[in-house]
Amino acid sequence: MKVLSFLFIILLSGIASGLALGISNLFLVEPYIEKAIEIEIETQNSVKDGESINPDDHDIYRQWQKDGLFVASIVFGISFSILFGILYNFLHPSFPKITTMKKTILLALIMWSTLFLVTSLKYPANPPAVGDPDTITYRQSLYTGFLLLSGFTALSLGIIYKKTNFIPKQTIPLVYIGIMTISFLIFPNNPDIIDISPSLLSDFRISSTITMLIFWLVLGLTFGILWNKFKPNETIKIMSN
Repeated sequence: MKVLSFLFIILLSGIASGLALGISNLFLVEPYIEKAIEIEIETQNSVKDGESINPDDHDIYRQWQKDGLFVASIVFGISFSILFGILYNFLHPSFPKITTMKKTILLALIMWSTLFLVTSLKYPANPPAVGDPDTITYRQSLYTGFLLLSGFTALSLGIIYKKTNFIPKQTIPLVYIGIMTISFLIFPNNPDIIDISPSLLSDFRISSTITMLIFWLVLGLTFGILWNKFKPNETIKIMSN
């Protein structure tokens, strides 16, 4: 394998998808975060007599958060691009006889589904300042545990799909759905009562889902385009002939 080409593909795909995530978050998600924070500030100012949040300090802090959004998004993109590249290099020979672009898009949609969509169905995203601060560690552990279970289940079934005939390949998705359905029923529900406008909450969750879909699609598209251009696996093919 052309290692440098492979690493370049991973890096560029991660940067591109990270930028796409940052931009889509800025325009699709940030407006709902602002609304949720405004509600929280109004609530705090009305509850605490003689205390109020300084608007200037708040604006400076929020601008700092927005500036850091793109850096965090790029780091996030590169991290998942590394995982994507490793999985694609391992699994792509086992994919159906389709084009490279279709393979990368298919893998991107699988990863979006297993690492985000399935987990968000059990533990949907909430805007900042929503939920009990005392339960945040517990809620994060539930979310992380369910995400890891979904990811490792999908990875294990992918390895089975590639390496063995232990399970008929057509039933692999059904096995995943069965395992995650049981897990969905076993895992505890979110312990917090959500005291925010239902429309604001649903709009925030829909926007978050769309931004993550954009991220994974851009990652898959960019990776596929660069893979076709640089063909990092071409050396293996030449040596094997």
